[in-house]
Amino acid sequence: MTKELEEGWKEFELGEILNYEQPGDYIIDSEDYSDDNKTPVLTAGKSFILGYTNETKGIYNKLPVIIFDDFTTSSHYVDFPFKIKSSAMKLLTPKMDNINLKFVFCMMKGLHHNTITHKRYWISEFQPKKIPIPIKEDGTPDMKKQEKIIKFIEKAEKAKEWRKKADDLTKDFLKSVFLEMFGDPVKNPKKYGIKKLNDICDVRDGTHDSPKYVNEGYPLITSKNLANGFIDFSEVNLISKKDFDLVNKRSFVDDGDIIMPMIGTIGHPIIVKKEKEFAIKNVALIKFTKTDVSNVFIKFLLDSHYFDYINLKNNRGGTQKFISLGDIRKFPIPLPPISLQNKFASIVKEVEAMKEQQKHSKNQIDNLFNALMQKAFKGELII
Repeated sequence: MTKELEEGWKEFELGEILNYEQPGDYIIDSEDYSDDNKTPVLTAGKSFILGYTNETKGIYNKLPVIIFDDFTTSSHYVDFPFKIKSSAMKLLTPKMDNINLKFVFCMMKGLHHNTITHKRYWISEFQPKKIPIPIKEDGTPDMKKQEKIIKFIEKAEKAKEWRKKADDLTKDFLKSVFLEMFGDPVKNPKKYGIKKLNDICDVRDGTHDSPKYVNEGYPLITSKNLANGFIDFSEVNLISKKDFDLVNKRSFVDDGDIIMPMIGTIGHPIIVKKEKEFAIKNVALIKFTKTDVSNVFIKFLLDSHYFDYINLKNNRGGTQKFISLGDIRKFPIPLPPISLQNKFASIVKEVEAMKEQQKHSKNQIDNLFNALMQKAFKGELII
């Protein structure tokens, strides 16, 4: 800390107030996820919930807990039972009864650390780090003040949640527009010609090999990095330039392409807006080479219940956790006139422009929240 703390606050090392546990007893045996299962499988990265398992042994229930990624230092506060996928994690719980774990989690968000070096960080780097905690006259942590501060912070978080709900309403609006324009392809299909996806697009997949992972190189995006409908680079493996070039001979990803998982949580397509170079594995790549099909239309169709319906139908009602390239290529596409597809794409573009404008208010809320967190982290928050 570079600034003296306000009276009534004291710095504590994380290792002084938190126990850590290795995650080995709670790792899943199988990645056969299904939304019909009850127990979530977690990662400390951005994806958070990778899927749901039916395994009943080794479920973590010493709650609440902070899950901490030992390599990226990202973390989540968890208050429900779970299993995990990766051993690269620490499970953090309080050492003392007068420590509010959610308060500690919020304070840890204010800790910044360079994670360029590929190594484990909790024991060597994070345990000695200090956070401010309100104290009583005897110098011990004040639980009541921690709880008051958390309630105050949670009120600010609700404003951020309101913005997220507004974004969700926008998604629902676009789904309604899609159904209004093109009909429900399952319950009330309009009479469009049906074509196989591979007849209207170039459908490929990524590498079939297993490139050697390196400490510095190019990201290799797999299905696990697309679990929630976005590209998650927080827990990505890296490959060499040589392997990257080999993969891209088969499946170079361009702006405007669609990529989607083929293993685990399949579907959830993404229209690529490249911010960095990456290669793909176990990921479907859909390229648009013809003028009578819109990537926006295809993305929304593959992200609808129609996609799930066709998959279940093809698999005799079973829950599919893998989809082959052949199945994707044969996927039946009800293809409306390109003029109608483009009209829908223009509506999506207008809505996206509105969302960009709304980001200003979201940014204001985020800035206020961050300022509040900074005051708390500096021991300046008086409740």
